[in-house]
Amino acid sequence: MARMSFDRLPTEIVSMILIDLDSVDPSGLLAFACTNKAHFAAAVPRLYKTVRIWLEDESPATISEKANQLLENLTRREVSQHVRFFILDSQKAIGNKKVALTAKHREHDSLSSQMVNRVPIVFRVRRIPTDNPHANDVWRPVANLVRALPGLVDFFYTAEYQFAPCLLEAMHESTPKCRLWLNTFKLHSLRDSELDPHELALVTSRCLHSIKYDGEDDGNRGRDGRRPFNDWKGIYHVVAELAPTLQNAYMRCYLNSHRIVLANEESRNPGFLNGWYKKPAKKGSLQSLNIGDSDFIDVKLVTEWDAHTDFPALSSLVLGGPIDEAALIYLASTCKLSSLKHLTLNLNPYPRHLEPNVRRRELTTAHQSGIQFLLSLRPLASLTLKGWNNSHSITPVLSLHGRTLTRLVIEPYKENPLTASDITTMALLCPSVQELDITIARSQGDSFEVEKYRSLGKFRALRDLTLRLDLTDIKLLLPELDEDTHNGVPVTPIQPFFDEFDIKPCEISPGPNGSVCNRLSFRNGDIRQMLVNAAIDEALVKRIFQIVEESKGTNSSARSLQSLEVSPCGKTETWDTLGYNGHVLFDGVPMAMERTWLATRALGVGVGIEVVQTDVAAMKGRLAYQKSFWEWRDDRLPAWLWPTFRHLWPTKNGVSWQDDWHSLPLAE
Repeated sequence: MARMSFDRLPTEIVSMILIDLDSVDPSGLLAFACTNKAHFAAAVPRLYKTVRIWLEDESPATISEKANQLLENLTRREVSQHVRFFILDSQKAIGNKKVALTAKHREHDSLSSQMVNRVPIVFRVRRIPTDNPHANDVWRPVANLVRALPGLVDFFYTAEYQFAPCLLEAMHESTPKCRLWLNTFKLHSLRDSELDPHELALVTSRCLHSIKYDGEDDGNRGRDGRRPFNDWKGIYHVVAELAPTLQNAYMRCYLNSHRIVLANEESRNPGFLNGWYKKPAKKGSLQSLNIGDSDFIDVKLVTEWDAHTDFPALSSLVLGGPIDEAALIYLASTCKLSSLKHLTLNLNPYPRHLEPNVRRRELTTAHQSGIQFLLSLRPLASLTLKGWNNSHSITPVLSLHGRTLTRLVIEPYKENPLTASDITTMALLCPSVQELDITIARSQGDSFEVEKYRSLGKFRALRDLTLRLDLTDIKLLLPELDEDTHNGVPVTPIQPFFDEFDIKPCEISPGPNGSVCNRLSFRNGDIRQMLVNAAIDEALVKRIFQIVEESKGTNSSARSLQSLEVSPCGKTETWDTLGYNGHVLFDGVPMAMERTWLATRALGVGVGIEVVQTDVAAMKGRLAYQKSFWEWRDDRLPAWLWPTFRHLWPTKNGVSWQDDWHSLPLAE
């Protein structure tokens, strides 16, 4: 039988291949497009669907160079009509958080979510004065680029400077239906008698689709030294009155500032908003409300949002800050969230420094109210639960929502980590979950930890797994102290698996800021456990991927796992609680060993699993910081830590300790 050539593939088959490659393997999409001219022509709309400008700085020269270069490339290739998404990022605004667009983020909804949620809220947004034409002219090259993109659907903007008038004018003229995702939003003229004309035009624009706002101090204090707390009144006004097509609002609120907003006398906040916020004329119709980074969510904050936006219209609600019981009761009994499909709920207690017994009592009441709130909703499509205490059964919640969930995120409460049985129960109740983000406590790779990985395979439809490996040592947070003391400080208990070396107390020297612990003294075995748990490398990630896949078995109804992202978490909380905040051992050493890994199922027969480190640039930044601050200015470990480290990993000549370690085999 003659071998079929790529040139003879039917158009329908080529189209199907392009769709699959675009959603699974972008590099494969480019490779397929290079096979012949016909395939390249068919792939062009997908290859140039998203374009990005990354500004190392916001100088006129950099802005002009980047915009003109991109415009020239698009014009020369005659592909500008295919661009649908335009991303403008600035290093000054988001630091070094430039994120590559992975395959699963290339589709429209996922891209929009990623571009909003990945960007830290920027509160020092610099104003572009309307009386300074030069400040506006700096952005004209970008405006010219926007005018050259007739098919533009979404414009994601994250820069230190306010969105320029010329950019808004270009959108109105050439792409009036394009949606503006404004990740750096601030109104500077709220204290004036009238809004700045450009700010008024911006917030009333029909292009404005999403705003991201920080309620913290922007450095703009009045003569009395007070912060301009009427910012929150302005945000409510924008949502309810001014912005006709605003659909997404991402807010960060602070407990004290928001309460002062509601209690302030009008005379303290001169400006055009005085008196308005008490009687909103109408409600906004947001589809997505995110107050995920709020300091604390109390009932006053919830009732204010309920007064200014139509809660029954919300399809997505993120309550990411700790929330009090009264707010949960109000949401369950008063707010009709009839359209809600995506929910994030944080059940962690507030504040964090509460004594353990008070913290547990608040956690119990919050969970009881949280469960009632969850049971008052219609079945959800995605659910994120932070601080879930598995002493409360999750079965009633997932019995209602589990069958419709396609995405599930579980971050358990630190003192009650998930067990294999908990994960199995979730898997049986959630047969359609394709994306799972879950936190699992490490325990040196013992049989209990391995069993948790196996239980993840019970999610039959699971396609993309994000695994956060928690390094928190629970026995140190809630220690049963041994009768022994070391230098007058109680010593941690001896574990059954400790050898002679592990039993000896560890002589920990003070950190660079003089931090020492006077509550607890560690043994060598405790330090060794910390190092073993922090050692996450390519081999470990690959084996976890294989265990999850093997546990799926040969069931034809089970989907193959496509991606596994693994990252460490939780180290800081343990050591800060014990008084070691800023110590070289508990910040520096794990920081140097930390890696974020992405394992994917490679295309092709017999290729297997590909594992790559995704935070190489961030790791280099961490190591550079350590060399300038921590104890090892010449890549040497502290003398007191050397014996424990080398007890695990013998020295290799000519290799820095930062690369001279490996994960230990799992106990299978």
